[in-house]
Amino acid sequence: MRKIELDWTKKDVWDLKFEKTQTYEMCIDAVRQYGCLLEHVRWSELNLTKEQIYNLCLIAVKQNGKALKYAKLDGLSKEQIDKICLEAVKQNSSAIQFVENQTEEMCLIAVKNWGWNLYYVKNQLDKICLEAVRQNGISLQYMNKQTPKICLEAVKQNVCAIRFVKEQTPEICIEALKQDKHLIKDIKNKEEYEDMFNIKYLEAQGKAREVIAIREDGRWLFTVGCQRDIDKETFIDRIYNTDGGFDLEKRINVHRQVYLDFLKEFE
Repeated sequence: MRKIELDWTKKDVWDLKFEKTQTYEMCIDAVRQYGCLLEHVRWSELNLTKEQIYNLCLIAVKQNGKALKYAKLDGLSKEQIDKICLEAVKQNSSAIQFVENQTEEMCLIAVKNWGWNLYYVKNQLDKICLEAVRQNGISLQYMNKQTPKICLEAVKQNVCAIRFVKEQTPEICIEALKQDKHLIKDIKNKEEYEDMFNIKYLEAQGKAREVIAIREDGRWLFTVGCQRDIDKETFIDRIYNTDGGFDLEKRINVHRQVYLDFLKEFE
């Protein structure tokens, strides 16, 4: 072993960037411990064979998939490149963002691990999108062309995905409201479902916030801002006795008249 390699064994691998003369062996040693040190490999100085470049990149991505960002892939065969990319995605699914020629297998691995990786998928096949929303329904927001089937699966996995559904079919809306009636606020055609689910909705008007009224066990409960499911008496008390109260004649919080008018529907 040459002196330079003996000296290297005494150093911290993070010194690779500052090493005056790099060797293949020291680079292998460095990326085996911290894959992203591949960034500091000075390819032009090493004069490596294609097989050595392949091995160096493969070892790096197996340690940290995101090292794929620094891999030297030009000159390698398609099989070698696919192998490096596949191993990178297996190690860290977000590495899919660095894959130029994505395969269906890579994309499925990525979205099954973390649905939001759909954002990086170039060819969004229905099969891939379905797996993405099954892992995390909110990943629906990154789907380029939605289908009712996939939107329904997204809402089943995470009901809050309803806010990202472009075509809100009755089936999707009913599924969302079965899980959480408060999500009426995210339904576009609210009036179609208010009677079905015993809900009344007041849109926000100026300083007056939106109000969601839900009838449960024979009584109405109201959600206003951070106040969730308060009864009518509590609602009225808050109108008159919080943050300066309400006095129409003295022009104090006059926007609260909107709430009082709405509450007349529950007398």
